[in-house]
Amino acid sequence: MGHSRGGEGVRAAYQYNRQEGAPFGIRAVLEIGPVDFGRLTGLATPNPLFDASDVAFSVLLPACDRDVTDNQGMRVYDRARVLREKNNPTPKSQIYLLGANHNFFNSEWLPEDSLFRCIDFPILTDREQQEQIGLVYVMGFFRTHIGGENFAYLFTGDAPPPQSIRVGSLPSYTESPNDILMIDDSSAPKSPDFNNTGGANSTVNVAIKTCSGNNCNDPPPGSWYHDQATFAARLSWPVEGNATPTLTMQVAGGLCQERAGRRDAVRKMKGGPSEPPCGRRLQTAGSCFGQRPRW
Repeated sequence: MGHSRGGEGVRAAYQYNRQEGAPFGIRAVLEIGPVDFGRLTGLATPNPLFDASDVAFSVLLPACDRDVTDNQGMRVYDRARVLREKNNPTPKSQIYLLGANHNFFNSEWLPEDSLFRCIDFPILTDREQQEQIGLVYVMGFFRTHIGGENFAYLFTGDAPPPQSIRVGSLPSYTESPNDILMIDDSSAPKSPDFNNTGGANSTVNVAIKTCSGNNCNDPPPGSWYHDQATFAARLSWPVEGNATPTLTMQVAGGLCQERAGRRDAVRKMKGGPSEPPCGRRLQTAGSCFGQRPRW
């Protein structure tokens, strides 16, 4: 586990360990408010880029981070969720913590800039409260992936977090790309009108814009913060009127329907199988600060 620059540090240590034949049995990597300096541009000597593949991975992102203000760790998750894994297919997750700041995830660093404010929600000023958040997720992660217990609900969002988590937490979760059937990750040539399966997408009161790589920042300012190696889609609603914002994706002989603005997706299969094809989980790649529908 690593915090801040230590977050990228443990990711680097994991990859260097693999290069040396894995003398240390690293089975899980957790990062808190990490940097991702491998994506910095304009450097005379580029930094190496470290990924989190073939290992259980999660990243905690403090929404009121005054240090790593662009939440670079979300790009690490972006890459991790699409990398095909040859040796050890494992789940990846991201937790976006409303109100959490950068420094209070340890007991030493001083409070951040007292004048710094978050939009829409207050920044945490109680160090003990934030340390408790870290304790829950750190222990839950390692007890699940190393200790053999099951606290997966903390990262999947299938159940609410414990009452000791007194801030909003937005989980984003995916099984290994090896174990899911991707419906739509905005990479289809005719996206957003068609998805990865070749089925048609249709919308009601929703506007969708897709982009890839550096094209997402043209024209500037660059307000798309996903990793440039992946595709992205931005959903805006309502467009006009009072109709329920809905995106419907035709896939595998059925219809998968998401209702925008809800934390849980609504699945409607009409004329299609009752179970996902090949027994794999159906998944889309859209997210809004970590809210990722899963079926």
